[in-house]
Amino acid sequence: MVNEVVRQRLTESFVASIEGKEKPQIFNDEIPGLKLLVSTILNKAGHRRNILPTEVGKAYYYFYRPKGQEKKRFFLGTTKEISRAAAARRMTEIKTKIFSGQDPFLIKQSLEKELTLGDLIKEFYRNRLNSNHGYKPKTIAHVRNLLKVWVFQDTLDKKCKECFTYDIQNKKISRVVKEHIKSVHNAIGSKSPYSANRVTQYLKVIFNYAIEKGYYKKENPCKIKTKEMFDERENHTVLTKDQVKRLIDLCFKSDNRNEKPKLNPEHYQRHGLNMVICTGIVFMLLSGKRQLSEGFSLKWSQINEENKTITYQDSKVGHKTYKISKEVLELLQTIKRSRFLGGYNFNDGRREYVFPSPFAKAKNKHITGFKSTWKKVLKLLNLPYMALKQCRHTFGTLLLSSSKNISVVQKAMGHASSRTTMKYAQILDSDVENALDEFSLLGKDSDKEENKIVEFKK
Repeated sequence: MVNEVVRQRLTESFVASIEGKEKPQIFNDEIPGLKLLVSTILNKAGHRRNILPTEVGKAYYYFYRPKGQEKKRFFLGTTKEISRAAAARRMTEIKTKIFSGQDPFLIKQSLEKELTLGDLIKEFYRNRLNSNHGYKPKTIAHVRNLLKVWVFQDTLDKKCKECFTYDIQNKKISRVVKEHIKSVHNAIGSKSPYSANRVTQYLKVIFNYAIEKGYYKKENPCKIKTKEMFDERENHTVLTKDQVKRLIDLCFKSDNRNEKPKLNPEHYQRHGLNMVICTGIVFMLLSGKRQLSEGFSLKWSQINEENKTITYQDSKVGHKTYKISKEVLELLQTIKRSRFLGGYNFNDGRREYVFPSPFAKAKNKHITGFKSTWKKVLKLLNLPYMALKQCRHTFGTLLLSSSKNISVVQKAMGHASSRTTMKYAQILDSDVENALDEFSLLGKDSDKEENKIVEFKK
């Protein structure tokens, strides 16, 4: 029960003279709505700290009734913090906000019900991030993995944790602004520019969903200008023909004593290499396929030896059938004949895969971990480290250098656009320079040639 005292001017001297009682007291100021709440607070540490066991708490409040609500009180400050005049000014500011439709109580009430960014992402996962909305399994996994690390901060990586100078997952979505997104983008970019750009792009899609649902009433905060995104310069390091030959000689060793050779397991044991991963590396060097979606996850059922083709039902560019070379076919046939060797002899679902996982209980039945073997191969050959995906770029570069045909390379690489293939055209720079040196309109024979005009028949 609160004792409420009649209205009077709450002067500083009067407020200082009020003593605490057993029951809280409310003093009404002459300004409607401004009140002083006085209560006796039990200080549990009082005896131990040699101070009074109780103290009097005095604080100014603005009492009002929001539309359709019971009477509420808004804390203005304690008498130690603000004067009566300052409390009155603060109350006037609150009343102005209420009059303009920004009732702090209703806003607080709304925020309590509002989704946090973490809640919004989880709702997006349930309602949108699925095959029914056109998302492929690998895209879904990539989105989840990136946001798991950089938004939900669920990782054991110490270098990632050093970047966590923000906490955005618990922020109410209406409070998220462009400055927050930029801050997150910059923090992630200090470790991985690629991840920073992708997280921002994925959050942009999620905020578009929030806008569509009416959760977010402002402009998408993830609309960051292209010039403010991190520059993702692609690594153009590729292997030379000689390096490719040395690498294949190390990673693909067959026992040729029989008419139809098999892999030579002693060779891989001698060098301490994983035979399955090594043959996968050779496959990507000879075929130019993407390392996981088209390489290590390849199934025997996708291969047509008679037509020399490999079919992918759901590649990065959709359903696709590729022609394969004689060398690739020989590699696959050698692997097939070697399926009963150690490393390949599995009597379970792994038998479906050309490059089976060594772990029976693994989530994926094909090879997924290859970095340690790849590093060891490069070290044995005394080659500088480069990502395994550079095998694909090596294939594209060498094929273009040999064929001089962008269309051929585009089809072999499975590029949806020739613009993607054009990045390999840089290897032709020297050829173009030589051709220009040899080409002349002012050569010695120009006079003789000028009379030889070719007429086109209609």
